[in-house]
Amino acid sequence: MLLGVNHDVPNHDQLQLNETLSTFPFIWIALSGRDTIAKVDSVTGSVLGEYWSAPDGMGGNPSRTTVDLNGNVWAGNRDEDSGGKGSAVHIGLNETNQCVDRNGNGVIDTSTGLGDVRPWSNPGGVDNNGGVSSAEDECLINYVRVNGRNTRTVAVDANNDAWIGGHNLSDEFDHDLVRPTSAGNGTILKSISPDCGGYGGLIDGSGVLWSADMTSGRLLRYDPSTDTATCIDLGMHYSYGLGIDGAGNIWNSHWDYDSVHKISPAGTILGTFPLPSGCHRGVAVTLVDQNVWVANSCADQVDRLTNDGTLVAAIPVGGTPTGVAVDAAGKVWVTNLGSDNAMRIDPATNAVDLTVDLGAGAAPYNYSDMTGTVSRAITAPQGTWPVIFDSGKAGSHWGTVSWNTENAPPCPPTPEEREPPGTSISARARSAETIAGLGAATYVDAPNGVDINPPDGRYLQVEVKLSTSVQGISPTVCDVAVSTAPTPAAEPVGGVAELPQTTGPEAATSEAASTNYALWQGIAAGSAAGAIVLVSAAWYTRRRWLR
Repeated sequence: MLLGVNHDVPNHDQLQLNETLSTFPFIWIALSGRDTIAKVDSVTGSVLGEYWSAPDGMGGNPSRTTVDLNGNVWAGNRDEDSGGKGSAVHIGLNETNQCVDRNGNGVIDTSTGLGDVRPWSNPGGVDNNGGVSSAEDECLINYVRVNGRNTRTVAVDANNDAWIGGHNLSDEFDHDLVRPTSAGNGTILKSISPDCGGYGGLIDGSGVLWSADMTSGRLLRYDPSTDTATCIDLGMHYSYGLGIDGAGNIWNSHWDYDSVHKISPAGTILGTFPLPSGCHRGVAVTLVDQNVWVANSCADQVDRLTNDGTLVAAIPVGGTPTGVAVDAAGKVWVTNLGSDNAMRIDPATNAVDLTVDLGAGAAPYNYSDMTGTVSRAITAPQGTWPVIFDSGKAGSHWGTVSWNTENAPPCPPTPEEREPPGTSISARARSAETIAGLGAATYVDAPNGVDINPPDGRYLQVEVKLSTSVQGISPTVCDVAVSTAPTPAAEPVGGVAELPQTTGPEAATSEAASTNYALWQGIAAGSAAGAIVLVSAAWYTRRRWLR
């Protein structure tokens, strides 16, 4: 799966970031009327799954969904405030092996479409305080109890942790920084109690949390680097949805005020631009043209503005539109609370080109990053190439992940640096005996050419990440190789075992090592220039095993 990267130009021989960064080809929609979350293919419109937002007996009514850097989704539950706490659910993306085979049957048991909602029985309240132990859907991977009651704000930072904030009508605006855990109950890394916020939210490219506030008409700007929270006064108008443009400017809509504010990254109000009469909620920005799209709930339309605030279109959509988001192809989605559907708008025509029926009583909400475009293009600009390598042998002992940054075969010559200033190439990997088992495995960082020594397993999932902090500048990768290492020799009784000294191919001393290195050389020599090659080598560095 190519996510924000391509091998199209110049010669189909290298991976590089897309000129316009993109996200996963899915959209996650909070069906507030059914206490569920729907996953929709943003290309075909097919509903691929539907999932509970909370276990039986706990408050639901999800309203915001925000996609993390791995393609998983977070959603808060507006109806949860028991024990003085709120809640949020974390749902895994099965297409990139993020779900967990909890019952160990070798497959991921999960929803297959609209209406296929697997039980989350919660016997004896086993998951009341967090966890997914009783969830039969194995793509439900975390359920977290948080300090923010009646949770709304959910925003993902560059570390892939989530800021989750509550907006209780008793003027409580607690926000927690949450990290998902393999135990399924999450862990709170940090908590703040500002005087505003808790509605629409996002994280900008500097790591600053922005969170709207419907009751006070103020906008929270919280900078974690200085632990400073500021409430920006917007004139006591209901602050609702938030969007962000390529310059880092925040766009804030209002329920009771026919305009949208544009705010600088530092918190200065840059402009107030009129909108057609209506009740405005979700906000999104298309990356190619930096146009601003605002859901107009009362007029049943989406208003489109240029980045200087000029209204250029009012596009008719379904009943009571609430949320808008930009998908992987640059099209704009809108969720329609009143007509139980979602629609896709083509910016080239300013017209709806696809409608997805979500069923009676769905009440889709969402004014948040329900596609992940904000997190992967603004918060942490990146593209990734996840791939699973099958060694063909159980218990494979993995060695290194490596890539070539030089102008040397098999990489083609290039006048540009492969890792220009402001960019980076990195990788991580995890292993398991089955593909379904990868979701429960822990990724380890895989520095270039360094032994990563993950647990033994037949399958290795490698994710190569290209990052940039300079718009328009990309690193390039022309080859990636993975290697296995020999399983450590059995420990002799009362002594020391030594593997043959093989510090490299030139030092291979056994017939097997020489044969395997010759195979390695043959593969490399026979590869087309610039091909992406996944191979294994039997030779490895000298190891000494002590009793």
